Amino acid sequence: CKITDVSSLNIVYSQGAHAMCSGAKSLKKFGNILIAGGGSLAQAFYTCTALTSIGTITVAAGTKYDLTFYQASALTDITFAGTIGKSIDMQHSPLSKESIESIINHLSASTTGQTLTLKKTAVNAAFGIDVDDSTTYPEGSEYYVLRHSKDNWTISYI
Repeated sequence: CKITDVSSLNIVYSQGAHAMCSGAKSLKKFGNILIAGGGSLAQAFYTCTALTSIGTITVAAGTKYDLTFYQASALTDITFAGTIGKSIDMQHSPLSKESIESIINHLSASTTGQTLTLKKTAVNAAFGIDVDDSTTYPEGSEYYVLRHSKDNWTISYI
């Protein structure tokens, strides 16, 4: 399939969108997704290496993200709505500041034992910091406040 732009597409799934676009290496833009039943987004954008933007993904706390964005190595723009309640791995994506903020702001405030994995260079570039050096984002700084608004989550960097 050589489709590159489905940014005007709005998808509603009641049970999830498992492997929806998996392997669509030409796909660059995707529209909005509503996962009404909180099902799975597992492998939905697996190896979509040209994908740069996804509209708004509206999720429920039970939505699963197993390998959803694996090797989505061009993804910079994504917006979440709803509540992210399960671990989510964005380590391959050079996300924009707005995208990182959207993800962290939609992490569940009550869930524990879950992990958000971000691409270290994306966070560093977006916020002008070095996540390995806490002196670059002291208490009260923009990233510090954002990151610590979800202390119930483990946020890791690769």
